[in-house]
Amino acid sequence: MPLTMWVLVLNAGSSSLKFALIETERGARPCEGSIDALDSVRPSTLTFQHAGETSHQQLELTGHAAALAHVAHCLQLPLKTLATRGEGALAAVAHRVVHGGERFRQAVRVDAAVERELDALSPLAPLHNPPALAGIQAAVQAFGDLPQVAVFDTAFHQSLTPLAYRYAVPEAWYREFGVRKYGFHGTSVRFVTETMAELSPQARRLVVAHLGNGCSLTAVADGKSCDTTMGLTPLAGVVMGTRCGDIDPGLPAYLARCGLEVKEVDRALNHASGLFALSGGESDVRELEAQASAGVATARFALNVFADRAAKAVAALTVSLGGLDALCFSGGIGEHGSAMRARIVARLGFLRLRLNESLNAVRENQARRIDAFQADQDHLGDRVGDRRSEVWVVPTDEAVMIAKEAAQVLNCSARG
Repeated sequence: MPLTMWVLVLNAGSSSLKFALIETERGARPCEGSIDALDSVRPSTLTFQHAGETSHQQLELTGHAAALAHVAHCLQLPLKTLATRGEGALAAVAHRVVHGGERFRQAVRVDAAVERELDALSPLAPLHNPPALAGIQAAVQAFGDLPQVAVFDTAFHQSLTPLAYRYAVPEAWYREFGVRKYGFHGTSVRFVTETMAELSPQARRLVVAHLGNGCSLTAVADGKSCDTTMGLTPLAGVVMGTRCGDIDPGLPAYLARCGLEVKEVDRALNHASGLFALSGGESDVRELEAQASAGVATARFALNVFADRAAKAVAALTVSLGGLDALCFSGGIGEHGSAMRARIVARLGFLRLRLNESLNAVRENQARRIDAFQADQDHLGDRVGDRRSEVWVVPTDEAVMIAKEAAQVLNCSARG
């Protein structure tokens, strides 16, 4: 099986489905889209991008099987075009799966046994794994015998040692229930790590800050994850859009004694906390920046808390690295939030981090270095004491990474 192939990448949410057709060598993406409201009484909306145009269509769809059947219909023209040009055919369907537990250390081709194991992992990610499994089952119906590959957010973090992933809780909880740190956003972090290996090979100790509605920071040493802020679930770590990040572990028990139900607390910590709670009802950093500029104190406070927690996480992760060669911003906020990048880096001067204001303000959708020391590198030489930590913006592309991982799995299977 050739290394270059066309892969359909699927990201199935509880009530949505995102998809992209990707060529694995160049990352070409002739079409992509999304379908929402799959569990709602209101009509679903298909957003479809193809041939440079974006269309929107209302559909009467319920469930992932119906959505995948419609996606297969949408792909007919793009796939026919590829075949006419002699550029190949669809080779596989790759699925983003949030939680692989300890079982899945890398992407894997899906069969009945893998489906059963994914189902068994659902308690670790009840909001994420069941939709992914539904997407896999729907893709089997829609695409028949086409290979299905599961790519896990947690896989990149399987290099964590017990020093990093074990919690100080009864060992039986770890053995029987899998209670440990797993980490997430691994596909994004891997993409950034591989990009940095090309752009700045001398930077061997990275902190990758994936900042979006969900946020995590990861310490990467020589291409491997050695610590990360998210834990057993994607709720842990820094402040996020609607998720609380790290809190006192006694808080849920306290709220239970106050009369709140477990489901109510869980919902609030995941969907009504973070920036949303601190600002009084807004989780979008772009809107919060506009409000802060207009003098809204709650917006300014929320942004400062976000920056403070992120900066503390950067500093803490340097302990695992024994220093820092580069801080890499990625994700929606990391890539586009120049003001937030400035807030975070301003708190990290003691780590020899400083931004170039002009470079930080540039709006480009490509990887670029934005620290104040880039121009000094030629005369600083290679003396360790003269090196300063780099700061980069590296746009992530999880879909391309998922497609490439799927291609690797299928090529390994073909050789095996």
